[in-house]
Amino acid sequence: MRASVLTQAERIRSGTANMSPIHMMSIPSSSASTSDTTNGQPSITLPRGTLRAGNVYVFLVEVEVLQGGEPLSPPMRSFEAVAVQVTRTPIDIGFVGGSRGVSSMRDQTIRLRTPLDTDFAPIGTETGTGLDVGYDTDALIHRTSVGWSCSPVAGLLPNCRDGVEAALQLASNETTVALLSEALLPLAGQELLFRATARSWLEDRSTGRVASSTGVSTDVSTVMLSVLSVDLPTVSITVQGTGPVVHREDGTRIVAASGKLALMASIGAMSAELQARTQLRWTSVTGDLPESAIGPDAVAADVFQYFRTGLDSESLVIRQGVLTPGTMYSFTATLSLAGTTGAGAAITSTATVYAGLPPYGGVLQVANASGVVGGGGVAINEEFTLSASLWSGYMVDSRVLEFAFYVNTGDGVRVGDRMSGASALAWLQEDATVALRGFSPESSLTTALPPAEGGNSGFVVIVLVVRDVFGAATAVAQEVEV
Repeated sequence: MRASVLTQAERIRSGTANMSPIHMMSIPSSSASTSDTTNGQPSITLPRGTLRAGNVYVFLVEVEVLQGGEPLSPPMRSFEAVAVQVTRTPIDIGFVGGSRGVSSMRDQTIRLRTPLDTDFAPIGTETGTGLDVGYDTDALIHRTSVGWSCSPVAGLLPNCRDGVEAALQLASNETTVALLSEALLPLAGQELLFRATARSWLEDRSTGRVASSTGVSTDVSTVMLSVLSVDLPTVSITVQGTGPVVHREDGTRIVAASGKLALMASIGAMSAELQARTQLRWTSVTGDLPESAIGPDAVAADVFQYFRTGLDSESLVIRQGVLTPGTMYSFTATLSLAGTTGAGAAITSTATVYAGLPPYGGVLQVANASGVVGGGGVAINEEFTLSASLWSGYMVDSRVLEFAFYVNTGDGVRVGDRMSGASALAWLQEDATVALRGFSPESSLTTALPPAEGGNSGFVVIVLVVRDVFGAATAVAQEVEV
């Protein structure tokens, strides 16, 4: 059998409308091989690249009867022609590794198998892209391109770049895409669909355009990446004060308003990698502290007016005298992934403290054997019973209150308007005030009262001081004539 190009191609073309041009070619004997198939039929094999996509080839088969290896005379021959239209083989691409879960804490890489166009044997790779470059003829060059896109499978974002400070690096014409963790962290918990579109074509060297005879072969491949959420460790807050800290069943703490207070944030165990990407900050407080002292708009000068430490310290130390008695404060510490927002990006812990009020609601009674002696009453030189009653502690058991009794014997002293509260405590600063008994759980005292200075009779002032376990104290004063 012999194979050659049909010389009278018009016979094929004239009967077929809109058929691609017939490509006239000869088949070198070195390029074609013949072999017998299993059923004994002859065949011919053409090497890859012999036929060009977009063309129609006509093969002419000639069969001649031989006798003794020689042609008959006259010759006995039979001819058969077949037209073959060569189309483009679809380009084949795919992702290395397939769909999978990835950590948002680490840079990730998506690799695409080098686009394979079986119609053109590559002769090299294009500089900087790793894409195959194959040449067909001196007039044509084989080109390949890759385009990338990304979109969340669910959610409000139309694509992966919207709302991401560090955009995903989806460069064109690259078979490898680097996904930086700074871009993945805000997308933690989402499923991302990456799409790669590969195109292959022959380019006319003279015009730089796609050769119309071949067209463009396109293939699309997708891969799903589940960006795993980051589990932040727990944060707990310990409250420490210069005085006792009472823990209530509801989780709140009662502290002394007059003392210093320290809140210690403790962070659970986490990897060094996670620790390097987290930051702790005291983010809010309820109470009467100004927003400029703590919060997103905090001013450094105001921060250190109220606190001895910065807001990014694990310990928040409150200056003495800052807390207002009887006020509730809730301090919140936030552990967050640096530079991220959204669900799972932060965890908070809140400690609620009450700045204790001094004891309140009670009275001081001074009595002798004849009964109660009030202001202006006349007493003889005998023992008196000083009693504190009806006193309550602020949110603490009243049985833990302590009582101290004092007397001021100054010449001509009168109670005046210094009968209770801070004004009554001022009696303790005077030289003429002496202690009848220091602090004790006992709420009464029986004792003789000293005479007033300057004579055998006059007024003295009895001062009762009541304090709680936090050291918060209040006082009442009563004058007695002796």
